[in-house]
Amino acid sequence: MNTFPKDLIDALASGEAVAVVGSGLSITAGLPSWPQLLEAMIKECDEHCVGFSDGNELRQMLAHGEFLPVADECVKKLGKSLYRDFLQRIFKNPSACPTETHRLLLDLPFSAILTTNYDT
Repeated sequence: MNTFPKDLIDALASGEAVAVVGSGLSITAGLPSWPQLLEAMIKECDEHCVGFSDGNELRQMLAHGEFLPVADECVKKLGKSLYRDFLQRIFKNPSACPTETHRLLLDLPFSAILTTNYDT
């Protein structure tokens, strides 16, 4: 039987608990992980940016966990319009939807929910 720690129960009851949620919930809802998102951004650069030749280097950086520099470089290469279009295609995925875990999380009396991820 799973039980919650008493400290957590007390913090929730007092309104002092903050949830910190990572990308796992987004992935289970049908959205890409950070590496998947960045790989798709590199592919977008490959397909739409004239003279783009940094794909292999960015993929190596991605393989080494250098997510933010890869994201920054892709955003620069894509520019505002292509970047916006890319994000809309990825995040307006009709098959992505909140899971039961999302719903249950919102039912708990956390004073705030912080995410290390890109989702809301």
